[in-house]
Order: sequence, then structure tokens, then C-alpha cells
Amino acid sequence: MGRAYDPGAWQPFFEAVVAAAAALLGLLFVAASVRVAVVTDSPRHRARAREALGQLLVLVIVGVLVLVPGQSRHVLGAELLILGGVVGAVTVRLQTNTLQRLPPELRRGWLVRDLTYDVGVVSIAIAGLGLVIGSLGGLYWLVVTVVVFFVWSSLQAWSLLIEAPPAPKT
Repeated sequence: MGRAYDPGAWQPFFEAVVAAAAALLGLLFVAASVRVAVVTDSPRHRARAREALGQLLVLVIVGVLVLVPGQSRHVLGAELLILGGVVGAVTVRLQTNTLQRLPPELRRGWLVRDLTYDVGVVSIAIAGLGLVIGSLGGLYWLVVTVVVFFVWSSLQAWSLLIEAPPAPKT
């Protein structure tokens, strides 16, 4: 069995992922809380904040699952399949809600942008399936999720900072 299917071999990688994602999640939560009115006034800003927070939270959950000591690749694979299904279902629902709230002329562009980070969502389930069947590259698919989610959540946080109007002065 190669490293792609050995959860123990991935523990140092996911220790770093969990630490980074948890730190960024906390910072983003505080930033969004401080400017809550700005974030909640726009469907685009709400979606960006939700995406960034959600993706970082999913990275923490994925990392925690991989870090459970002594679990077999089959058990971890089943956990990732379930998580991938749940994250996929929630993602589709939230994306649909956001699209419905956007003006019609923005919907197509928004849908195309969503497909970019959906790659990270689908990769969770592929990693789980790969672990269960011992094929497809196993845990290497989670590297795709980690990279897409870190880059995407950073871009969304940056967009919130740059595109959101300044908070009113008190």
C-alpha cells in the first residue's frame, strides 16, 4: 500500500493544514463580525464570506478526520465520502440560493466562478472513494481540496476587503 492510502503518512501534512485553517478561520470570523453590516447588505458579499468561512471550516474537519489515530483507510474513506456528500449538498443549495438572489445579468458569471472551487468539494469525495477501493490516488486528492480552498478562501477574503464599501464612521 502506497502513501496515497496510508492515513498515518499524512499526519504531519494535515497537522499543518488544521493549524493554518483554524488560525485563518478565526481571523476571518473576527473580520466578518466587525464589518457584519457590510457583509450582510449584499448577496455577493454574504456568499464570499460564507465560502471563505465554510471552506476553512471544511479544511479543519478534513484534517481532524485524517488525524484520528489508528483508523483504517476504509473507515477514513467512508468518512470522507460522507463528508464530501454533505459538503456537496450544502454547496449546491447555497450556490443556488445565491444565484437566485443575484441580478440575472450576474448569474452566469457567478456560476462559472463557483465551478472553480467546486473542484475542491468534489475532490473530498474522490479521495474517500479512492481510499475505500484502494485506487484513484487516495489522499492525494485532498491536496487538491487544500490548495483550492486555501487559495479560494484567501481570494474571497481579499475581495471582501477591497470590494466592500468602507464601514460608516461613528
